[in-house]
Amino acid sequence: MGQAELSVTIPGKLIRRHYLWYVAAALTVMVAVIASGHLWSLNFVHVFSGLLWTGIDLFMGFVLGPNYGDRYFSLAPGNGGMNAICKSTEVAR
Repeated sequence: MGQAELSVTIPGKLIRRHYLWYVAAALTVMVAVIASGHLWSLNFVHVFSGLLWTGIDLFMGFVLGPNYGDRYFSLAPGNGGMNAICKSTEVAR
């Protein structure tokens, strides 16, 4: 039996330019609401942004975390993963 071949795909660019329109739109809305001084709109944008952030956080934690977490970094005892996070709290041996 031969060795299994590993194919690695490298993404073309880290930042894709066609996604920058969403960033520009979000910043434009934020600046417009702040400049308008309308309190209801400011509260709406604040709460809606928090809702979006919570949704992204839950998706990353519950969906992506179990699928990708153990492949790249393990917190199992003896692997040194926790020591990599908490170097300053490591007790001298």
